[in-house]
Amino acid sequence: MRIFRNCAFALFVLIVGTNLPSPLYAVYAHSFGFSPVVLTLIFATYAGVLVPSLLLWIIVAYALSALLRRLMQRFDLYRLVWHRALFDFAFFVCLLGGVVYLSEFLS
Repeated sequence: MRIFRNCAFALFVLIVGTNLPSPLYAVYAHSFGFSPVVLTLIFATYAGVLVPSLLLWIIVAYALSALLRRLMQRFDLYRLVWHRALFDFAFFVCLLGGVVYLSEFLS
């Protein structure tokens, strides 16, 4: 169930992230003379390209997170953590950010 919550939160962040530049689309439509249909296609293309590419990195970060959680459990490092679920989620988000950063850095 935890993976579902993590993926749902990641998708929520993606949706919010794709909606943040929405006010700029009206400026672009006015500046370039786009019709509402073209504006909708631009928005759909942006969201459609962003979500699948990030899903690959979510899977990589989750696999790395599972491995590191297993190591933490083996060496009893969770005794130092105040709230395990919150720590696991924050750790996953940090790993995801690191994986995405490294993918940009290496390419």
